[in-house]
Amino acid sequence: RDRDISHVRCGKLLVATDDEQRDVGLPTLVEYAKRNGVNDLRILTKEAIAAYEPSVMCTGGVLSPSTGIVDSHAFMTSLLADAEEHG
Repeated sequence: RDRDISHVRCGKLLVATDDEQRDVGLPTLVEYAKRNGVNDLRILTKEAIAAYEPSVMCTGGVLSPSTGIVDSHAFMTSLLADAEEHG
């Protein structure tokens, strides 16, 4: 059912703060995402991250362009209404 919940697809940067996170953690994260059907993550260099957010100190990162935010209160209220309606 269409719940008509407010949401915004704003993207997200996930950053590594050391070489191990960059070389092991980020590729693992991207692999897990692919296994779960998320195929648009991109590994970025620290220079590419700086182009998005110049103040971020990192060794590299991942761009998740399809990440978004949702009105969680409206979503939970919608679920509550379903529960009350259907028991």
